[in-house]
Amino acid sequence: MLKALVVEDEKLEREAFTKLIRDKFHEQIEQVVAVSNGSQALEIFQQESYQLVFTDINTPKMTGLEFLRKIKEINPKVRSIIVTGYDYFEYAQEAIRIGVDDFILKPATQKEICERIENILKRMSDDGLYETAGTSRFQEIQAILQNDLIYSILYQENAAGIQKYFAILHLHVKSAVCFCLERKEITLKQIDAICKEVQGAYLSCCYGMYFENVVLYVFHDSLLQHKDICWIKEQIQKIIGEYKKIKWGGIKEAVEEYYDSYVEARNHDAMSGENHVLKNTEYYNAIKCLSDDLLSAVLDGNLCILNEQVALEFKKFCFGMNKEQLQEMLTLFFRLLSDKLMQYEGMEKSLKILEVAMERVVDVNNIQQAFEMVSSILHEIVYPIVEKQQAKMNKLILLSYRYIQEHYHQPIGLNDLAKYLDVTPQYICTLLSQHKKTNFTNILAEYRIAQAKLLLIGDRKIKEIAGMVGFQNQNYFAKTFKKITGYTPNEYRLMYQAMK
Repeated sequence: MLKALVVEDEKLEREAFTKLIRDKFHEQIEQVVAVSNGSQALEIFQQESYQLVFTDINTPKMTGLEFLRKIKEINPKVRSIIVTGYDYFEYAQEAIRIGVDDFILKPATQKEICERIENILKRMSDDGLYETAGTSRFQEIQAILQNDLIYSILYQENAAGIQKYFAILHLHVKSAVCFCLERKEITLKQIDAICKEVQGAYLSCCYGMYFENVVLYVFHDSLLQHKDICWIKEQIQKIIGEYKKIKWGGIKEAVEEYYDSYVEARNHDAMSGENHVLKNTEYYNAIKCLSDDLLSAVLDGNLCILNEQVALEFKKFCFGMNKEQLQEMLTLFFRLLSDKLMQYEGMEKSLKILEVAMERVVDVNNIQQAFEMVSSILHEIVYPIVEKQQAKMNKLILLSYRYIQEHYHQPIGLNDLAKYLDVTPQYICTLLSQHKKTNFTNILAEYRIAQAKLLLIGDRKIKEIAGMVGFQNQNYFAKTFKKITGYTPNEYRLMYQAMK
């Protein structure tokens, strides 16, 4: 039988965590002692032998890491788990050096906590595992860093912030794809099994819990293909069952587009028929380039630039295509463009032009004819869009801020705002950048943190405030808060209280 020591400064959390251990693990752990600060914990540990320790990082009188460092000197074989909502990224290397076995990130469900404790108890049941504990610790902490990588993508952190995680995890990523699984239909053990299976074939497989979904990203050091997605899907089905719902997004090469793969996965059911993004991955990438060029023309009103860029993309992508392949690509492009324009009012004329174009695709025999056809059609549909967007410009800025004010506590992104405003994501992103000299992600983050500062004046718990202002991960909330204000949420609260 084991003895466990819990170090947690918040009384309710300390009592709840202690009760959970006693209720769920009474057969393995005979005694659980809980204290509120690191100094008291060290004193108790020196008086009696404990085999398992749970501690927060920021504990009063002595930090959790300092406490763990001291008890490791007393008993190198003691097992330890850090239970925290703070930014563990800056503590990761020190934790590995000390010999921390695992992290539990607040807020965590009882199920998640129990599975973590079960894992460490299983390792403790075999004394031989003490010899390889260093490897286990590294793997556990690496998993936590991978989890934070997922949140940096989901909260649309800039490319440099995401690349920071790739660097510390030693990942050279060239492409990524996102899968979404319903959280209620899958266990942590199944998720770990999926990651282990996929990890053997690809560079990395990371996951995070995001509202009702388990969001799983697969990263690779070369360009993923449709056959890779099919294989990954098969492995997931083997582990969770054929009848469970699996949703996936498109393959992305640019770091800035990794979030788009999540949006596509989340909206997978809204796609008609098969997932055309994956069925025609190469076609979709070319079409996306053409769509971006169209957007540039709409924003700049410069069809010369449009023609030059479209020509460049066509020559790069269509080289070597036969007549049938060109016709297939054009049909797909016009169909997707038509679907997109159907979301806007006053696009009847443009839709009719595209309908006629799809009928004329059979007349295209070579790349030059394909390019001339696309250029002519885009020229006809661009000007109505330019006129419409210019008339909306000032109103769109106001509506954007109103949308953020009304929905900041929800999991919103640039695509959601664009859908609400009835414009393209690229257009509103450019418009906001011109007006505010920053992007949507930063504007949303600043508003969320402004609301959090007001809530910190009261006595609500920090993890509760994080959820109230739209952050599903308390650690990421703390990091964003410090990035914007220069203080951690707790430091800000203490500073405010000192000024009262």
